[in-house]
Amino acid sequence: GIARDEGGDDVYRTGALSLGCGLAGVGVFSDAHGSDLYQSKAMSQGLAAFGIGLMIDAKGDDFYDIPLYGQGMARTQGVAALIDRSGRDIYRAGGSALNSPLFIDVHYSFAQGMGMGFREDTGGTSGGVGLLLDGGGGDAYLAETYAQAASYWFGLGMLWDRDGHDSYNAYHYAQSSAMHLTAAYLFDLTGDDAYSMKFGAGHAIGHDYGVAVLLDRAGNDVYAARDSNPSTGNANGLGLFVDA
Repeated sequence: GIARDEGGDDVYRTGALSLGCGLAGVGVFSDAHGSDLYQSKAMSQGLAAFGIGLMIDAKGDDFYDIPLYGQGMARTQGVAALIDRSGRDIYRAGGSALNSPLFIDVHYSFAQGMGMGFREDTGGTSGGVGLLLDGGGGDAYLAETYAQAASYWFGLGMLWDRDGHDSYNAYHYAQSSAMHLTAAYLFDLTGDDAYSMKFGAGHAIGHDYGVAVLLDRAGNDVYAARDSNPSTGNANGLGLFVDA
C-alpha cells in the first residue's frame, strides 16, 4: 500500500494501521511539502511487524502525535522507519496505556526509534529494527517510556538527528536504552541540545547483554536525569556515551 501527498499544509487524523504501516506486508506514506499535522491512535507513522513500514516527510514544520506504537517502531521481523528530511518538527508519543505496575501515572510510548521483541523465559520471539531519522531543524522529541532510541529483547532501535538545536524529553527507558540482548543507538550530529530524563534508565544504558550508544558530535549540550548516569553497563550490558 502506497500513499503520496505532493504538497500543502495538511491534517491527517487516523486510527490504527496507517501512515506507513507494514503488517505482514509493505506500507509506504510520503509527503513532499508543507507543514503538516499527523495524529494517529496506534500502530502508525512508521510501524512494522513481519513487514516493512515507511513514512517520509520531505519538507515543512511538522507535528507527529501518537499515543502508542509508532514513529519508527518495529516488532518481530519488521523494519520500520520515520524519515523527516527538514523542518522544525515536534514528535510526541504516549498518553494511552499505563506502564503498570511500575508506574501509576506514566504511560508506554513504544515509539521514536524502538525495536521490540516478545520476552519469555523459554526464549520468546526477537524484535525488529525501528528507526527515526531527522535531517535538520530544531526539533522536540517528547515521550514517556520505551522511546527515543530504545530496544527490548533482540531488537534494534535508533534515533538519528543530523542538525539543529534539539530537545529530548522522556521519563524512563529512553534516550539510548537497551534492555535484554538488544541494541539502541542515539546519534545527534550538531547543535546545542538538551536531554532530560525524569526518572532513569537512559543516556546510554545497556542491561542484560544490551548494547547502548549515545553519540553527540557537536554543540554545548545539557544532560539531566533523576536516577541514572551517562554510560551505564549492568548485568553484562555495555553503555557507551560520547560527547565530542
